[in-house]
Amino acid sequence: MNRICALVSLAALGASAASAAGPVFLVSDGTTLFRGDFNGNLEIYQDFVGDGRDDEIIAMTVDANGDVLTFARDVGNEQDVYRINDAFGISGPTLDNAGDRIGTSDARVFSIDFVGDQLYGARSQGSHVDLKELNSSAPDFNQTGSSRINGVTSTGGMQALGDGQFYLQDTNRDVLVFGDANANSHSDLASIGFDGGNSGLEVLSGAGEFDGLYGAIADLDAGVIRVGRY
Repeated sequence: MNRICALVSLAALGASAASAAGPVFLVSDGTTLFRGDFNGNLEIYQDFVGDGRDDEIIAMTVDANGDVLTFARDVGNEQDVYRINDAFGISGPTLDNAGDRIGTSDARVFSIDFVGDQLYGARSQGSHVDLKELNSSAPDFNQTGSSRINGVTSTGGMQALGDGQFYLQDTNRDVLVFGDANANSHSDLASIGFDGGNSGLEVLSGAGEFDGLYGAIADLDAGVIRVGRY
């Protein structure tokens, strides 16, 4: 089973909201979107991207406005880009622009994240991972620059830390790594602990006891997606 998995968290809503009951997560599995928490609450939104597009959400991140930006799996060297409004609100997530895409990207990335106004994307290239700088304004989310981290052979989740530094999930070796694009190098931080597939990462900060690095990882043996904190 090869699940598509991406993760964003409640971080954009502020510490007071997160501290009340713990973080809330969005996790994608192909065309299905899940919203849940560690208290057993779970909502399922099937065929979330409609209008016959059947787009599989492969990457998500929170933009400067607090909305969730999503990239779909690339088709014909192009990725559809969508924006999710009110992702953590009472009414539930909905797609912006009447459900249509807000733009496209030529980057073909597996994971995305913002550092300030700069949007980054990660793509595995066999012996290394390309970290791509992307335009962050609709409708053009194309690549504008790139760097690399050697020795990470496959990645799903990526969290950008700034100054050329990243957290990455190496899904071939099932480890969390710290990558430095300035030195084109990485170091292993922790074992995932199971045979992991596609994944997502998110750092939650400003939420007190809930602060930390979270991961959503497809467990290939169990056929489930596991969400937890490192």
